[in-house]
Amino acid sequence: MTLVKTELGRQALLCRNSNLTPRERQIMILANGEQSRISIEHLMHRDLGDELEHLIRSGYLEERLEVSQVESPSHKKNRTAFFSLAPVVNTHTGNFTSSLQRSERDNQQQTSGRSLIGTKSYVLDMLQLLNNFEASAMAVSIRSSASDVELIRNVTASVHLIIQMVGPANGLKVVNKVREILPEVHLTPFCELALEIESDQYEA
Repeated sequence: MTLVKTELGRQALLCRNSNLTPRERQIMILANGEQSRISIEHLMHRDLGDELEHLIRSGYLEERLEVSQVESPSHKKNRTAFFSLAPVVNTHTGNFTSSLQRSERDNQQQTSGRSLIGTKSYVLDMLQLLNNFEASAMAVSIRSSASDVELIRNVTASVHLIIQMVGPANGLKVVNKVREILPEVHLTPFCELALEIESDQYEA
């Protein structure tokens, strides 16, 4: 059985519904029709029984039998954006796609657990790949962040810059990597950002 957002659930996310806790919002993002209860708990590294039951009872989520043979065009588009990198034809980012793929493989091997330091290093690496003035300026801002709050603000701005430079499909890969390594307390805006990109509602 996989978990799927209902129309009520989609509206709750898009409208920044205050009734959802940050953890529930993250569950909602992950419930894309491909994840089961067990797989979402594995991704979030915790027991989510109470939260999942609440979301289902409230009508935000529903469980469905897996039907791998049937895939709507919009679902297929989201799968492509999530699991693959579209070619980038941009003078600033000619090598970004292949470099991003290598960086992701390296980070998968090196990163264990969540940390601000790991997130900072990853985003700095991505900015370095862009190799332009705006990215260099953002890198300076990240390095000079005087507090965790300022660091998160600069990381968020950097991720938006990356998306603008390399496009939503490549940007989504960066957003999802940040979601994997950033401490959970800071995840909400990046979960919302991923939803906006997947729903074709992202505005630079």
